[in-house]
Amino acid sequence: MWDEMAVGAISAVNCFDGAERHDPETIAIALDLDPGTPAVLCDVRNRESVKDVLITLIEHSMSR
Repeated sequence: MWDEMAVGAISAVNCFDGAERHDPETIAIALDLDPGTPAVLCDVRNRESVKDVLITLIEHSMSR
């Protein structure tokens, strides 16, 4: 089992066309994420969007 405190984690939410969207703060509350754990919106079909998620993950992991 991995240790989230050592590794760092984020929650990436894929936004589908026509689906209801929620803001990242609401998502973090609904998922009961630890304070400071980012929840980011993305479109996995879009290369730039996925790249932004990976950058967020790396920056968050490095800050821990």
